[in-house]
Amino acid sequence: MKRSWSQFTNFPNCMSASRLDEFGARLLDFKKDGTFVDIGSAHPRESNNSHFLETQLGWRGLCVELDKTHAGTYEDRKNCTFLNEDATKVDYAKAFSEMNMPSSIDYLSIDVDGPYVEVAQALPHDAYRFKVIGIEHDAYLHGDKYRVPEREFFLSKGYVLACADIFVRHPEYDDCPYEDWYLDPQYFASDVIEKVKSFSCYGDEIIAKLEGK
Repeated sequence: MKRSWSQFTNFPNCMSASRLDEFGARLLDFKKDGTFVDIGSAHPRESNNSHFLETQLGWRGLCVELDKTHAGTYEDRKNCTFLNEDATKVDYAKAFSEMNMPSSIDYLSIDVDGPYVEVAQALPHDAYRFKVIGIEHDAYLHGDKYRVPEREFFLSKGYVLACADIFVRHPEYDDCPYEDWYLDPQYFASDVIEKVKSFSCYGDEIIAKLEGK
């Protein structure tokens, strides 16, 4: 069944196109003062994967965006360190250390339109883990070009692919596999992971599981 992208309504103040921000917030019981890393963050508010977490829940974190048109646009994101740089060249270990990030970071979003694995590999996995991870692969456009190496990498790091091929709302495409969501089994119990396990669906359907619908 085809579903119009306009039929979906995000949770109040959640900006993520796939509802990744709400997914992370709900899994962590809408905790306050969490931590995030948002790589390929683009606009500071529109379709942003960390805006809700910072402005509504008081989280702090790192945003990285290559596009120079966004330079100076993060001034209202007071709890965010913004780097207007190439995400593949950032010294993440240094940035995390300077920000006093915990070894278990609550949330990671990677949306860089291409060098997904390169960015993932640049993160200091020997010293930091991430409880909730969302990474775009745009399989509806690129097939397995990015999806397969991403999965091989994160699975090799001990993460669980909990929600595979999440669809995104798009005015030109219906039911298009857009990104994957991983969880850290060192933090989440197996019953929680099993509860949210999903394949080829909209984030709304996963959110419904967390709401108990």
